[in-house]
Amino acid sequence: MTKAKDLERYEYIFTKIRRGEELHPVEIAEYLGCNRKTITRDFEKIISVLFESPIEYNGNKWIVPKPIIDIRAYTASNLVSIALLLKKAYHEDPYLYDKSIELFDFLQEKVSHSVYKQNSIEELFPSCKDEFYLIKNAIEKTQEIKFSFHYDDNVKHVQPLKITNLEQYWYLFCYDLEQSSFWIYHFKGIKNIKVLDQIFNLDEHLYRDKLENAINAYFNIYEKNEVRLRLSKAPMKVLKRKQLNSSQKIYKDEEFQDKYIMDITVSDLREISPLVQQWIPHIEVIYPENLKNIIRENLKNYTL
Repeated sequence: MTKAKDLERYEYIFTKIRRGEELHPVEIAEYLGCNRKTITRDFEKIISVLFESPIEYNGNKWIVPKPIIDIRAYTASNLVSIALLLKKAYHEDPYLYDKSIELFDFLQEKVSHSVYKQNSIEELFPSCKDEFYLIKNAIEKTQEIKFSFHYDDNVKHVQPLKITNLEQYWYLFCYDLEQSSFWIYHFKGIKNIKVLDQIFNLDEHLYRDKLENAINAYFNIYEKNEVRLRLSKAPMKVLKRKQLNSSQKIYKDEEFQDKYIMDITVSDLREISPLVQQWIPHIEVIYPENLKNIIRENLKNYTL
């Protein structure tokens, strides 16, 4: 019967593997408070189940071969459960073992296609697959990271907060420690990621609830604008079905029988101006005046 302390050991080892850290038996044994024989048995009997060949010791460290499933798609705790299930299936029903591996491959492929490879959304996989999982895990564990961005020579040191899709493009929301401010980075420009041991306190970022209201890359945490629009029936139907953010409210216009009012809170007014321009003449800006000015300026500069 598997004991809680066994599960803790397996999870710690899988955590190190997912991070790409070196696996030194003495160091792992000392950290977990057990002997090397126990760690060796863990690698041979449990951990190796998820890899194409046994994890071998080269006299200095354990060498990890290619996994049979995409281990980055799962948490360390998930991997423990999968390894134990596959081990049981392998010994009791080899056919079920093969079908189980096919199932995990299918699930990963389904996630990759349905979430990250839609035609209308910027494709993250396969070009940014490694980067995605590194940052995803750092966010879950509130670990600071460093990375290079496009051709900028300055290494970015940030506290990652959220990976999000805005208007079909993927971005990293983070607190940039060098800039001492909230920052947004286009995900595909992020390279050479290093996950650090420094843990940050998520509660210090009091604005994190605002992140859910981002509409596009003009979003910031420092501004707040109340917007009121008058809609005809066509945009009302679309926007009622698909909200821009949680602050959005649509209701009947008491002044005009065939019109509707939409109230929404945004940060930068450029978050909402593309929508208004897209639906001209079916959307009218009631306030603020600055939003009207932005749209007037955009239309004035637009030439066919």
